[in-house]
Amino acid sequence: MLKQKGFTLIELLVVVLIIGILAAVAMPQYQYAVAKSRYMELLSLASDIRKGQQVYKMANGKYSADLFALDIEFPSSFAAHPSYTSGNGTVYGVRNAAKRITCTMTTSVGSDVENGSPAGMVCWLEKDGIWYNINFTTGAQECRATRTNSFALDFCKRITGRTEPAGTWGSTQTFPFSN
Repeated sequence: MLKQKGFTLIELLVVVLIIGILAAVAMPQYQYAVAKSRYMELLSLASDIRKGQQVYKMANGKYSADLFALDIEFPSSFAAHPSYTSGNGTVYGVRNAAKRITCTMTTSVGSDVENGSPAGMVCWLEKDGIWYNINFTTGAQECRATRTNSFALDFCKRITGRTEPAGTWGSTQTFPFSN
């Protein structure tokens, strides 16, 4: 009598079950690591822009509304963001090709970039219901999460160390970072 070599159905099911459990544990950690790397990319860019604006102001006596006029190097994926006029004023900025990161400067009453009050200089990254906002003049940071996205809400709580949002903005909840 020949004995067949191979795995039984039960053995294969056990292996598939173990792989499924490992994947279920690893996937949230992977998503968190990817989201955090995007946030770190934004922090680096905001820091460069903030320093570039300070150098520009020292040389020219005012801040620049044109981010490409700063003495910094943007990644090759960045291009000028079309300016537009809203109720708050004119917005100037840059955006990368994948539209993952946008930096804008709003010139309006109380936040006139060129005339010395750069309160409207903000960078943000939006992906999968998570917004990372940085006012790169003041350094204030916040994470915003779409209210219906549980991963985004959990991510903002983890990265800011807050258990509850500090407020809302449109369809998102706002989690400021501690200074």
